[in-house]
Amino acid sequence: MPSLDVGEPPEVFAFASGDPEADKRIKLPPYETIALMLQGGGALGAYQAGVYQGLNEAGIHPNWIGGISIGALNTAIIAGNAPENCVPCLLEFCETIYQPAFMPPLPAFIEHAFFNSTDEIRKAFTAMQAVSAVVEGQRGFFIPRFPPLSPLAAGEPVSMAHSR
Repeated sequence: MPSLDVGEPPEVFAFASGDPEADKRIKLPPYETIALMLQGGGALGAYQAGVYQGLNEAGIHPNWIGGISIGALNTAIIAGNAPENCVPCLLEFCETIYQPAFMPPLPAFIEHAFFNSTDEIRKAFTAMQAVSAVVEGQRGFFIPRFPPLSPLAAGEPVSMAHSR
């Protein structure tokens, strides 16, 4: 199997300041572009926030960013904030949308018991969570529309929108 030569491993800066954060910074070659592409898939959003936080702590700042679905939302947060505010804003966004809309979340030990059980119980629990998202919405993300529009409704979308 052929190997891909990615060059020498990056050097780590050694700072005389004694700042423990400085030891985490990575010296990169003078790349013209450092790109960060974030894909979709709801649960990946929190992971992406952690990746960006790690890049930030390592002193790596992308100058091109793009994403789709949840990755696009995270990209918008990164692009729309000053660099020093990106990580706190990403974490705040994650803490808002990754929780139930109205009902309190299940204790972690119960949730783990469901997920670590039989396939049937795990599938039923996952289905229950999906129904909950459809009925309750997702805090900071969407609110279900009741009653939903009829697929046979005619007219311009803006004229059929509920005002909030």
